[in-house]
Amino acid sequence: LSQINGSNVINLELNNKIELYPNQTISSQILSFDLINEKKIEITLVDYTGKEVINIFSGSATEGRTDISINLSNLSQGLYVYKIKLNNEIKYLKTQKL
Repeated sequence: LSQINGSNVINLELNNKIELYPNQTISSQILSFDLINEKKIEITLVDYTGKEVINIFSGSATEGRTDISINLSNLSQGLYVYKIKLNNEIKYLKTQKL
């Protein structure tokens, strides 16, 4: 997890983009991705031990913007990481549950 991004936005290959807001939350977040063409994408939330806690999305995403509402109310306070796999590219986005 050495390449964890602490900002709210990840720029992916070929101008694809993923945004997270709010990036400190009590109960829920919106993860948005904007793709320039259809891609296979997998998104999971892991804790800092590397354990997967939520499988958020797995499958093909169409061109354009997709918003996913994520319920985090059952998670303990702490730091978590979104693991985002787009085709063969993997990115990490840090978040905090308050």
